Amino acid sequence: MGGNWGHLNNLPHMGIKSYAISPFRQRPFAGLFSKSIYNTYRRFVAQVPYIGPALLLYFAVHSYGTKEYERSIRLPNNVHVLPLSVLARSKISALP
Repeated sequence: MGGNWGHLNNLPHMGIKSYAISPFRQRPFAGLFSKSIYNTYRRFVAQVPYIGPALLLYFAVHSYGTKEYERSIRLPNNVHVLPLSVLARSKISALP
């Protein structure tokens, strides 16, 4: 094992151990503001070709659906154009 009883300190040394703090532990926010704006812009621009067409399609379908809904809940055109006196004389009902 090492040596005789009482003389155990003459074991061969395997190497010198040294400890240090990692550079990432020393500066966790290094370059946060100088590099983050560029990286955010670069990542956003890289994803536009994938997300852009889907967003355009969504907004086109949404606007078309909203316009169709608004058109479908309107009263018939002749009710909006004719005054009430004309409606009363012609016996056209104001409500369908």
